[in-house]
Amino acid sequence: MEILHEKAVIDQTTLELSKLESLPDKPNPLPQIAPHLLDRISSEKFQNQEQITKQITTIDSKLQERVQDILYRHHQTLKGNGIHNGAAIVIEIETGKVLAYVGNIVGCGEEHGEQVDIINSPRGSGSIFKPLLTSLMLENGQISMESLISDVPVNIYGYEPENYFSTFDGVVPVKRALARSLNVPYIRLLQDYGMEKFHFNLKKMGLKTLNFPPSHYGLPIILGGAETSLWDITNVYSKLARTLNHFSKYEDKYDWEDWKNATFYSEEVKSSSKKLNKAPNLVGAGAIWLAFEAMTQIERPDNYGNWELYQQNKKVAWKTGTSFGYRDAWSVGVNPKYAVGVWVGNADGEGRPGLIGVEAAAPILFDIFDILPNTEWFDMPANDLVEVDLCKNSGYLPLDYCPKEKHWVTKGYSKMKACPYHQIVHLDSSQSFRVTDKCMETFKMISKSWFVLPPVEEYYNKAKNPNYLPLPPFKAGCEIVNQVEMPLQLIYPRQNSRIYVPIQLDGKPGATIFKATHKDIKNSIYWNLDNTYIGTTTDFHEISLHPSTGKHRITLVDKNGNRLEQDFEIVNK
Repeated sequence: MEILHEKAVIDQTTLELSKLESLPDKPNPLPQIAPHLLDRISSEKFQNQEQITKQITTIDSKLQERVQDILYRHHQTLKGNGIHNGAAIVIEIETGKVLAYVGNIVGCGEEHGEQVDIINSPRGSGSIFKPLLTSLMLENGQISMESLISDVPVNIYGYEPENYFSTFDGVVPVKRALARSLNVPYIRLLQDYGMEKFHFNLKKMGLKTLNFPPSHYGLPIILGGAETSLWDITNVYSKLARTLNHFSKYEDKYDWEDWKNATFYSEEVKSSSKKLNKAPNLVGAGAIWLAFEAMTQIERPDNYGNWELYQQNKKVAWKTGTSFGYRDAWSVGVNPKYAVGVWVGNADGEGRPGLIGVEAAAPILFDIFDILPNTEWFDMPANDLVEVDLCKNSGYLPLDYCPKEKHWVTKGYSKMKACPYHQIVHLDSSQSFRVTDKCMETFKMISKSWFVLPPVEEYYNKAKNPNYLPLPPFKAGCEIVNQVEMPLQLIYPRQNSRIYVPIQLDGKPGATIFKATHKDIKNSIYWNLDNTYIGTTTDFHEISLHPSTGKHRITLVDKNGNRLEQDFEIVNK
């Protein structure tokens, strides 16, 4: 002030009065309610500051702050494991309004990438696509939610997917494979549906990060071999929910405008065009409802490899995902009014043990749903479903001799294959032995329908399902005639496997355990390695071998002359 007085900018009176006034307090910090959304708006739509300040968004400020608080509260625990970033989005199903947009945890620190908007960033997808494949296959009529899918070790051109605990069920219904997010059954499903078709339909749904051709991703796309963004994947689930909500409202028709992306610009929220179509855009209401029903039963693994239903206060269709290397944890959920997406991880891509969707992201998802208003569940779209008889044991179209049970399926169910497991077997009067016309007159035989799994599926299924009844053995003197299926199978190694044998502490290579199974538990298996006999097994068909480095052929022969050959390779690095 003295300088201003010396330069005659102010007079003596003004100087004296100014000295009597107190200094102003430090200015209050600007609110940080939705900084990442502000950055996105600035970069995507507007060219100058005046336009930005005049823009009105759809964000509910109170909900935004509560979601931000939920993320910050969980951050206090997660950061102890070196997990520093998180994001969440809430979309109103009916209008497509974005009600909350938390692009990252405010306060996690600039050194941890606090400024990065995770919602719009491509990240490893994990298993978040599995419900989309399920709904597409349901719409196509290829499966029911009860259809059994093979769950055994598999080698596909060197690719060997595994389940979470590296255990197998033999066979598992689609709905349980989805609830437990099993990897091997979904590789099988994607093989049946078609990789190219799935890739095309994911892009059609609005997943903009699939920038490479289908061959680049391959079958692992269903397990996390691609990238997606929290914006895209939450939008997809909101579109499915909106389609299901409007099916009855539009008298069993579809408005393809329901597949428009959500918006955070208030002037873009417009009423639907109401240009209705009889055919759905990709997925119909029936397939969506069946998938959502199964998604309410998602299970979580405990430390002992068991599975239990994830407890939740409200009915939500939800799915988690965990990317390779434990870098990204996802959880996306919907009810008739809201779609919520959550991502947890590190902005720099650092993986952390325990960073899995069901543990890190799902609790945040349900905390957000707990602060949202209650809502009724989706109405069943009865006019887009039919109740039909399916095979009670397999979940496929029943054969004449299958036990039957009614289930809801989509209208295209006739494309589903017939039950591949039931067969007619001929038994003696005690029903303890199988017989043929070589040892018994046909009129004395008892014919019975029997549920029969292939040998490897049976091997794993028996350990998990004590009610499974293997085929009775053949009666002495009876011969196997017209045997269609090989009764013995090699469990390990799989065809054309490349096996690395580590060096033990004594400097010698370790042993490789070869394992086989036979439908006839009393049969013996004779083992040959490179045309050299190496041993015989009964009951438990396991043998320890030390093959040299290089390619080999293992040959198995049972006492009935059934022969199985398989190639493998031993590698030293």
